[in-house]
Amino acid sequence: MRYRGFRGLACRACTVLWLVLLLSACGGGGSGSVGSYLITGSVTGLQSGASLILRANGQSPLTVTANGGFRFAASFASGANYQVTVSAQPAGETCLVTNGAGTVVTTNVTDIQVACTANPVQTYTIGGTVSGLSGSVSLQDNGGAPLAVAANGIFTFPAGLVEQAAYDVTVANQPAGQTCTVANGAGTVQGANVAGVTVRCANDPNAAFSVGGSISGLSGSITLQDVVSTQSAVFDTDGSFALPRNIASGDAYDVQIALQPTGQICSVVNGSGTVGTGNVTGVTVTCNADFSVGGTLSGLAAGAAVGLLDNGSDTLTRSVNGSFTFPTQFATGVVYGVTVGSQPAYQTCTVSGGSGTIAADVTNVAVGCAGSESVVHSFSGAPADGANPQADLVVDASGNLYGTTYVGGSAGAGTVFKLAPNGVGEYAEAVLYSFAGSPADGANPTAGLVMDTSGNFYGTTYSGGANGAGTVFKLAPNGSGGYVETVLYAFTGGVDGGQPNGSLVMDSSGNLYGTTSGGGTSGYGTVFELVPNNHTEIVLHAFGGSPSDGAHPLAGLVIDSRGDLYGTTNSGGAVGSGFGTVFRIVAGGTESVLHSFGTGTDGISPIGALTLDATTGNLYGTANGGGANGAGAVFEIAAGGTESILWSFGGAGSGDGQNPYAGLVMDSSGNFYGTTSNGGNSAQCSHGCGTVFKLTPGGTESILWSFGTGMDGQAPQAGLLMDPATGNLYGTTNGGGAVGVGLGTVFEIRH
Repeated sequence: MRYRGFRGLACRACTVLWLVLLLSACGGGGSGSVGSYLITGSVTGLQSGASLILRANGQSPLTVTANGGFRFAASFASGANYQVTVSAQPAGETCLVTNGAGTVVTTNVTDIQVACTANPVQTYTIGGTVSGLSGSVSLQDNGGAPLAVAANGIFTFPAGLVEQAAYDVTVANQPAGQTCTVANGAGTVQGANVAGVTVRCANDPNAAFSVGGSISGLSGSITLQDVVSTQSAVFDTDGSFALPRNIASGDAYDVQIALQPTGQICSVVNGSGTVGTGNVTGVTVTCNADFSVGGTLSGLAAGAAVGLLDNGSDTLTRSVNGSFTFPTQFATGVVYGVTVGSQPAYQTCTVSGGSGTIAADVTNVAVGCAGSESVVHSFSGAPADGANPQADLVVDASGNLYGTTYVGGSAGAGTVFKLAPNGVGEYAEAVLYSFAGSPADGANPTAGLVMDTSGNFYGTTYSGGANGAGTVFKLAPNGSGGYVETVLYAFTGGVDGGQPNGSLVMDSSGNLYGTTSGGGTSGYGTVFELVPNNHTEIVLHAFGGSPSDGAHPLAGLVIDSRGDLYGTTNSGGAVGSGFGTVFRIVAGGTESVLHSFGTGTDGISPIGALTLDATTGNLYGTANGGGANGAGAVFEIAAGGTESILWSFGGAGSGDGQNPYAGLVMDSSGNFYGTTSNGGNSAQCSHGCGTVFKLTPGGTESILWSFGTGMDGQAPQAGLLMDPATGNLYGTTNGGGAVGVGLGTVFEIRH
């Protein structure tokens, strides 16, 4: 029994020893405690002398007084959660904890960071109010940077002060003629902006100030005087001036001119008043020369502007027509020279009478502006191109231009041409048809084209055809880019008429109407109708000549909403030997003479077609001769039949156009545009090379372009085509251009 008891005791001792060894093998924390670890980190940014308190899990307060490492005294077992926070911030700083929370594993926590930054300093503004100020006062706070105050009311210094800081507002510089005092200007900042400083300013009782201003335009010496203080002074330069003696505040002054400069007249503005609390600087003395330079501007387009120069430096910009005067005046004997400094858009302005020597006011400088013209095409003649166009243009929906030339083409008998725009302001020309002449074809078209809705063109030739007396033709597209010509009617020159000179007009049924300059029962020409489908020609009227009828119509017709036809004859009528008429043919075929030309200063010998104002029923046109100057006229035939002259073209040397061949085109504002075959300001032609003109409803005429410069066209005989979207004008000239001896052009006027 003793043996078994000893053995059992020995076994229990072995078990205890094994447990001790097992616990020792489990390890321990840095403190030597078994299974516990430390919470440590570092502090940065803590200001010297400051301290903060950290807590771990809200317990174990740790006071830190310096940057560097920290360690909580308590240890934490593996698996325990920890959270380090700042329980008390240092004065004037805020500290933030990074990596402050987590779970203890099997090592000490060492990555906790506490970063401290200084709190923003709270500052407060110093300011108040100023009253009674009439100039500018300079204020200082604590002797710092001056603050200039130029108006009564609230002021504030830009630099703020911290809590408990002292402030002291003083006047650094007093305003002229015043003394300013400060109240409530010193104290200590008490947690709020200071706004109770008051600055009161009052006038000095015995202050005195200078009286002066500025002088401009002076070219000699001028004597100025103050008639109140009886002082005067002589000045001989432009710029600021001041009279020699100061005048007391509150006293009156009155500056006048005692002696004018030689050759000039000066005036004083703001010369009188009462001296206040500062120097008087607003007296203005302006001196002008004896004589001005100016004239008249005409032709400038609405909304445009032209810059003028006198002697290359005195500038003047004008945006309306009428008289103008340069701002600078000059003394007798000074040379002047007016030029165009900047041209208006799409126009060219020229100066006449622009230079000379001043002896009096110059009022005769003439500046005339005209549209900017460009040559779209210069004709080169047979065999590849046409030459010498005499007719108006027509345009299709794509902006292509179509027209005729009198000669040229493969047979030399004239052409129909097309000008296609390329999208960049240029045109490509193509000959659509060359007339072959008698007997199978027409020749020498003098009239333009009329186009139907299918793209077919209709026109006349002056000669050619089976009888040599002219034709009516149709030009139809062939579906492959070309055209096929058909002679619809060949005139005989007998009772059916001959030599058609004017364009056709088409009614809503497709019937064509026109005139012949010859033939008919009396040989004075006809008005005819042509039914295109069966080529049947009907003579509506055969002219009988003077005195009861017109003779030899050279223009086409216009048709009104009733189907009545209107036109002109170049001769015949009731006046003298027959100077032409305006006639009407009613739908039934009866003709009546509305007006016989030639009385007094009336126009004579109209060549162009009429323009019908559909709203009023009035007719407008041109006469090739007559008028007040014998150079042609623009006329109106009122709906009741009364004729009046709207414009008489100027005679030789006037610069105006002369001898219009064509009719007019009217815009939506009632302005008329047309051409003259002669006149203008070009010396390249003996009678002038022709013009494009504008006539306003009020009767003011202006020249938009004078032909004949360089390779420009000459002698336009056709009317104009207007682009309704832009107002640009298109037309032809019978001569001039860039090729050979001048075979004509197509031109554009940008207006």
